[in-house]
Amino acid sequence: MQSQVSDAQNAADAAQATADNAQLRVAGVCPPGESIRAIATDGSVTCEVDTDTNTNTTYAAATGLILSGTSFSADSSYLQRRVSPGCGAGNYIGAISATGGVTCVPDTDTTYSAGAGLSLSGTTFSANSPTCVVRTSATATPTTSFTTATATCNAGEILVSGGYSHSSWNTANYQCNFIQSSPNLSGTAWIVKLVQPGDFPCSTHTFSARALCCDF
Repeated sequence: MQSQVSDAQNAADAAQATADNAQLRVAGVCPPGESIRAIATDGSVTCEVDTDTNTNTTYAAATGLILSGTSFSADSSYLQRRVSPGCGAGNYIGAISATGGVTCVPDTDTTYSAGAGLSLSGTTFSANSPTCVVRTSATATPTTSFTTATATCNAGEILVSGGYSHSSWNTANYQCNFIQSSPNLSGTAWIVKLVQPGDFPCSTHTFSARALCCDF
C-alpha cells in the first residue's frame, strides 16, 4: 500500500513539473494593427495595439540605384550585370550590353606584312639594318647672285642629314657666302644655296650639295 501511494505522488509531481515548464502549442493570433505582447502556458496570447514609431524617414536613391515608389533596384545604365556567356572558339567579344549579354564577332585572321624598314620572320617583326649612301649633286658654278645645288635621295631612301663641299677660296671669292644648307620641305633632298656680292664675283668658286640617304 505504501508503494502505491508513493507512485501516485511521483506521477503528480511529474505532471506538475511538466505544467510549470512546458509550453503548449501557441494557437492564439492577433488582428491586424495589433501584435502579440505575451504568450501563456496554455498557448493563448495577449495582444496590444501597434504603436507607430515611424518618424516619416524618407530615402533617396544614390549612384547606381533606382527608387520607384518604395522599391529600390539596380540602375543598369550605371552598373554592369555579370557578363555571360562568352564567345566560342574563333570568335571574340565585340560588344557587351547592360544586361550582360555579348555580341560575338568572327575572328577573320588578319594578316600583316613588313613595310619600309622592317622585316617579318614568322610572327616577329624587326627593324632592318640601314644601308646608307651619300648622294651628290652636280657641281655648281655661281653665275648669278644666288646659286643653288640640290642632292636628292632615290625613291625608297630616307634623308638622314646633308652638307656641301666647295673648291678652295681665293682673294677673288672670299666673300662668297653659303646662306642655306638644309633639307627640303618634303625631306627627300638636301639644298645648298650660295650668294655672291655684285662687286666680288664668285665665278671661280664651285660647290656641290651632299645628302646622306639610307634605305632602312
